[in-house]
Amino acid sequence: ANKFGVIVLNDVDGSCQQSTPVINKGDKVALTVNATAAFGGLSTRTYVWGTVMPEQGAPGIISFTTPATYVYDVYQLQ
Repeated sequence: ANKFGVIVLNDVDGSCQQSTPVINKGDKVALTVNATAAFGGLSTRTYVWGTVMPEQGAPGIISFTTPATYVYDVYQLQ
């Protein structure tokens, strides 16, 4: 199974393809993580953080705490 993925929401120049996932200025994407494949799963009430580092511009910071119980297979973070 894949650990990470990119879902393209807006890519005017078509540069973000499966074989060459280049994300550039103006693109909008959703980054996906298969927590089971990437980390062997995440326990409940676990603090998770990370950064997304672009070649140019400011990094994006990701930070959240996992729920007290898991009732869904997919969770959307904003």
